[in-house]
Amino acid sequence: MQRLEGETIIVTGGTGGIGEAIALRAAEEGGRVMVTGRRQAEGDRVVDLIRAAGGQAAFTRADISVEADVAAAVDATVREFGPPTVLVNNAAPTDLVGPGNRDGRLTDVTTENFEEILRVGLYGAYWMSRYAIPHMQAAGHGSIVNVSSAAGVKASPRVFGYAVAKGGLQALTRSVAVDYAVDNIRANTIIVGFVVSNPLAERFAADESMSAAMRLTHITRFGTPADIAAAAVFLASSESEFMTGSDMYADGGCCVKQALPGTRAEARRVHAPARG
Repeated sequence: MQRLEGETIIVTGGTGGIGEAIALRAAEEGGRVMVTGRRQAEGDRVVDLIRAAGGQAAFTRADISVEADVAAAVDATVREFGPPTVLVNNAAPTDLVGPGNRDGRLTDVTTENFEEILRVGLYGAYWMSRYAIPHMQAAGHGSIVNVSSAAGVKASPRVFGYAVAKGGLQALTRSVAVDYAVDNIRANTIIVGFVVSNPLAERFAADESMSAAMRLTHITRFGTPADIAAAAVFLASSESEFMTGSDMYADGGCCVKQALPGTRAEARRVHAPARG
């Protein structure tokens, strides 16, 4: 039996990168997958890939930062496949953060930009969970997988808004785990390190300071979307039925390793304040 057979799965931000890999892997494991995202053409492409491999999938266009879009996406899932029993909150504001974008140090981030980052990185997961949980309660079980980041665990330079959003997402996981265990609904977080297809990681990979930061990890390579998809499927499936409120680290060890004396000068360069 496939690990997600009989499950209806919503994957937000499923039109590329990590989200696409999760959608593909979930379908391979027998799940009925609703892919959500802002790009219709990319969503259709992912669905075509799943169907060509014999899986079940559909796409509904949704801007995760708009509550009405989120509610409509859950309704579309119910109409297409039935009540959602797995929710993967993967959508993230990666196009808004990093050098030259709307994020930065606290004093560099305007209220408007901060709110925009939070709406994508935190509110979207709140809304999606809020509208999906009643269906999970009716179904008698559910699993929510929130895709977070090492930035929500350890401070990174000049990504204040993103870090706050991801830290909040981890708190959301714990609250849902406590409040809805009585309904047989679990919630867990994946802490993601640098992943090759992640636009934020690709942008920083060419930056000398971030390359130095990568050298402080245990596993000295970027992660792949497949690495994260494997973790997501495990947390979505009954194999993890005794796990809730947990943080699963798929980060190459970047959150556990401390700089050694010989690397402290390098670490200081990584965390040097922006100039100008």
